[in-house]
Amino acid sequence: MSDGKLNQELGRAAEAQAILSNTLFKEALETLRSAYTDAWLNSPARDEEGREKIYQFMQALKSVEEHLVSVVQTGELAKAQLEDLRTHKRLI
Repeated sequence: MSDGKLNQELGRAAEAQAILSNTLFKEALETLRSAYTDAWLNSPARDEEGREKIYQFMQALKSVEEHLVSVVQTGELAKAQLEDLRTHKRLI
């Protein structure tokens, strides 16, 4: 991967980490998780369709968070690759 692409991944990782660390974002995740869990626990036994929708909402929420974590991890790998490239260039 080129230096430019690696630096781009570093920038994306910083943005993703800022989002994950943002108090309002964390509050939103927790509020939604809590609301979905309450809705699931309080759903009537006959409301299978409603529980399925709640499950899909919870999975979507999880996917958003996992994507951001993945971007951060990719940035960590990019940082290591950049350090390796810089070390290699100094040795040449």
